[in-house]
Amino acid sequence: MVRGADLRGVSFYDADLTGCNFCGADLRGADFAKALLDCACFDGADLRGTSFINATIGSAHFNGADLRGANICGVFFGNATMIDAELDGIVKDEDTILPTS
Repeated sequence: MVRGADLRGVSFYDADLTGCNFCGADLRGADFAKALLDCACFDGADLRGTSFINATIGSAHFNGADLRGANICGVFFGNATMIDAELDGIVKDEDTILPTS
């Protein structure tokens, strides 16, 4: 559990973070590239400039999260929830799939 923690710039590269609670955490500039994030919770987290390149998102929650400027290339968000998430300026590619609802 890292709820509300200051984790700016921390590398979680290729880590298994299944079910971790990052709600309200400051994760600006963190690296989640290739990480396993199924069922992780990022509700209300500050994820500005964070890298999620080729991460496995699964059923993660990003409700109310600030993802401005985050790099989400190669990420499938099909089962994730992103209600009221801030997505301005996100970096994505043809392999990026955002949730439909």
